[in-house]
Amino acid sequence: MDILLRQPRIGGNAINYYYTCKTQLWFFLHNITMEDTSEYVALGKLLQETYSEGEEKDIQFGEISLDIFRPAKEIVEIKRSREIKEAHIYQLKYYLYYLKKRYGISGFTGKLTYPRAHKTLRVSLTEEDEKELKKVILEITKIFNQSSPEKPKIKKICRKCSYFELCFS
Repeated sequence: MDILLRQPRIGGNAINYYYTCKTQLWFFLHNITMEDTSEYVALGKLLQETYSEGEEKDIQFGEISLDIFRPAKEIVEIKRSREIKEAHIYQLKYYLYYLKKRYGISGFTGKLTYPRAHKTLRVSLTEEDEKELKKVILEITKIFNQSSPEKPKIKKICRKCSYFELCFS
């Protein structure tokens, strides 16, 4: 690896954006964040605040922020979306991977919760997932070290994205 390449701080949003949109990922990795202007992000935070009253939320472990960290060895990620997405699954798998690699914490499972859709999905971390995440981390590092973002491709989700105007104005 080239010693001149910088290393990004990779949290759950970066993993999510990797699977969602590489342009959004590049902006995010370069501290160009639009989430504060998004009503969808605000609604998601409100949903997270009201879900599972009485549980400790937004637990920080280095670069990651866990929605809910349960002592019964479970991490819960709350999503506002009505559909289960690969990006959500890998974001949660990354949390399991990160805790294992950075802190030696293993044996946890994950639970994706979609309160608006009344859906849940159990998530665990396999050896194959770890291999995939290692590749994703390398790809994220390459994207971070690009001098500019990829040209955005219009997708169904773009209209609700907080980066929409930045990408398409």
